[in-house]
Amino acid sequence: MPKKSNAICQVCGTPYYICKNCEKLNSWKTSACSTQHFQIRQIYLQYRDKLITLKQATIMLSHLGEIDYSNFTDGYKAFFEMVYMPVPDPSDEVKEQAIPKKKKSTKPKTDEQKLSCEE
Repeated sequence: MPKKSNAICQVCGTPYYICKNCEKLNSWKTSACSTQHFQIRQIYLQYRDKLITLKQATIMLSHLGEIDYSNFTDGYKAFFEMVYMPVPDPSDEVKEQAIPKKKKSTKPKTDEQKLSCEE
């Protein structure tokens, strides 16, 4: 008979069971339902606390295998969306800068300019 859930995974929100011994030892099971989710949590916390960069977090996550983050809690989803966000192409930025944008004049119009616009 399965034991009644007494903990909730910090990463995915899934209820799971943790025994009293694991609680006393402060095992990884106190915060996550699986070792993979525990590792994800550790990487996230290191990034959040600015101990690692986003690039380092991405590399570390790549060592965990395929991760389906669609059922993660909102904070972890946002983290994964940031990790897997497409990198902007620098050549697009150069193209945008090459096209000069017309600036509006901040000078007040003279009476002659006002009349010529109305005609």
